[in-house]
Amino acid sequence: MEIEFLGGAGEVGRSAILVNDALLLDYGMLAGNPPQYPVGSVEPEAVVVSHGHLDHVGAIPSLLAGNARPPIHWTPPTYELTMLLARDTLKLHGTSPLCPFTGEERKRVTEVSVTHGYGEPFEAAGHEVTLYDAGHIPGSAHVLVDDGDTRLLYTADFHTDDQQLVAGTTARPGGRRHLREHLRGRRTRRPGRRRAPVRREPADDGLGGRDRRRAGVRHRADPGDAAGL
Repeated sequence: MEIEFLGGAGEVGRSAILVNDALLLDYGMLAGNPPQYPVGSVEPEAVVVSHGHLDHVGAIPSLLAGNARPPIHWTPPTYELTMLLARDTLKLHGTSPLCPFTGEERKRVTEVSVTHGYGEPFEAAGHEVTLYDAGHIPGSAHVLVDDGDTRLLYTADFHTDDQQLVAGTTARPGGRRHLREHLRGRRTRRPGRRRAPVRREPADDGLGGRDRRRAGVRHRADPGDAAGL
């Protein structure tokens, strides 16, 4: 499994993770003056969204520019929240060149939206994907991705304690690789594109041996951006 960070690595905002050059997990913005968006161009076969906060969905409609129409998978509340945030973004910045999408691209989201409940596996860009309650906001989800070789758990934002609107998560999906979101890291790296092999934790392969396959991790960075993994 190949994992590439287009944003959200070593920073809070513009979360965007590309799996196997085909499946995009989230596509957000980093609020600021000016706002920042995921780096580079991307044409995913499908998109899966974890939850409806700007740092995870702020640039979603821009994926539907031109002829691109990748299906977007999410829970019903996440779809509704994304559409509300996109409408507000257009109201505030629609006449600015900094706005990443148009009103027409926002409308196209309804054409490609596919909603799912928790614990219901579905296919996206050749991967089996399952959403689990993340206990963060209504509709928030952990995303479990299986490409037949590696099971990746993308936790996104989550809470284990009860919130005002939702109960804390009790889901424990069985991913072999974890991408866990946290806000405490302070490591920085030089700007540039990186690729590094990440070894799996050894696990019984059922044949008396150990599984030592690797997942590749890459990170795109803006020129002058010191954010890293």
